[in-house]
Amino acid sequence: MSTFRFKFLKKKHLLWCMNFWPPVLGAGIRIKIKRPDLKEVLVEMKQRFWNTSFIDRHFGGSLYVMTDPFYMIMLIENLGSSYKVIDKAAEIKYLAAAKGKVWAKFKLTDEIIEGVKKKVELSKAPVEVRFDIPIENSTGVVAKVTKTLYVRKRESPQ
Repeated sequence: MSTFRFKFLKKKHLLWCMNFWPPVLGAGIRIKIKRPDLKEVLVEMKQRFWNTSFIDRHFGGSLYVMTDPFYMIMLIENLGSSYKVIDKAAEIKYLAAAKGKVWAKFKLTDEIIEGVKKKVELSKAPVEVRFDIPIENSTGVVAKVTKTLYVRKRESPQ
């Protein structure tokens, strides 16, 4: 069973429903679930007048929103209810002009999931897990977001 408050939603529908969350919808971001187990997600944003700054580039905040909750949600679903996962920190570096269609790919492998579990078990304390997320367009990487997640074992599974 999902650990989300929206328990009536199947996990494959949760991220799809996020397409209608105001920050995502307002920026023109589209979320595409590539695998129903939430191990692969693609997030895209076309450049439109409402997400373009006065210097004809994507707004930096819109680029960040493209990466905000996805690894947290993916880990929550794939680690299970024995683990607590919380976004702890983020950093974004702008590398080039963000123009046109941009995208970010999120992928969890079984090795990453098992590595997180092993790290938590060995430390017997909360751990930090980092993910680097390149935001790309047709010319290459335009920004890089580093997400830091806090992961720990729950005292009692929900």
